[in-house]
Amino acid sequence: MSLVLALVAVAAIGASGSLVTAHNGAIGQRLGPWRATRLFMTVGSVVGLACVVAVERVAFDLALLAGLPAYALLPGVLNTVMVASIIRLVRVIGTLQMMASVFTGSVCVGLVLDHIGAFDLPTIAVSGPRLMGAACLVVGVTLLALRLGRRTAPRAVRPAPPAWAVLAALACGAVDAAAVAMNTTLAAATGPFTATVAFLLPGALLMSIALRDRSVERAAMRPSDLVPGVWNVAALAVALAVIPTVGLHLANASRFAAAIAAGTVVDHLGTFGGVRIQVDGPRLVAAALLVAGVVVSLL
Repeated sequence: MSLVLALVAVAAIGASGSLVTAHNGAIGQRLGPWRATRLFMTVGSVVGLACVVAVERVAFDLALLAGLPAYALLPGVLNTVMVASIIRLVRVIGTLQMMASVFTGSVCVGLVLDHIGAFDLPTIAVSGPRLMGAACLVVGVTLLALRLGRRTAPRAVRPAPPAWAVLAALACGAVDAAAVAMNTTLAAATGPFTATVAFLLPGALLMSIALRDRSVERAAMRPSDLVPGVWNVAALAVALAVIPTVGLHLANASRFAAAIAAGTVVDHLGTFGGVRIQVDGPRLVAAALLVAGVVVSLL
């Protein structure tokens, strides 16, 4: 895959990811974060299994997975907690702050993982521009958090969220970078769709065991609630396919830049009944800092 095509693919993932994150937040509002997570991962697992057979033209090979290092299956467990946390937090801090925090945490950890060549990924040394870019991201996230007190919600004005919510979102990004890096190893051995199923299936099984009562989903679920799970399969498969070409840091950075633009619009419109945050000068400055951080880190 060419570098340009890979970057276009991850940018498309980032832009659509902001919309899907807001949609997932709305689903979590109706079903609860854990049930929304179960739906998200179950749909993804089913679609992923179909893609394994249709695209990779093999049966899902559990014996092959059993022969891989133990850490190769850990991302599926980490992903469960991360998805549930994002579904809960996005209704508290908004889509742009959520995406900015997750990607900042992910990019910062991705720098370290690229530098040491973790999990058999290509080694890409930390450089001055990359560190400057990460610093811009942190400043941009901080400025966004300071402006949250001026936001307006669909029904009433809410106070700015506690610092723990933003820190939790940053932690989600750190977990995401580590999980994706580990899952890339699995993708190299089995194919991107098989790795995607392994990324989602543990969460679907864990949530099915823990939440046996499905009456809430039957009463409140809508057909459109299936969309995020289907989108996630495509997004994960594309990410796993392009990371060996562009590196974890560049993939995260490109996805993030597109997500910033989309997240700003999603918040401004209050899409899916989420937190509505007007675009103003300081928020545009923060968004510019975030994008600048991406550009500088790629020099």
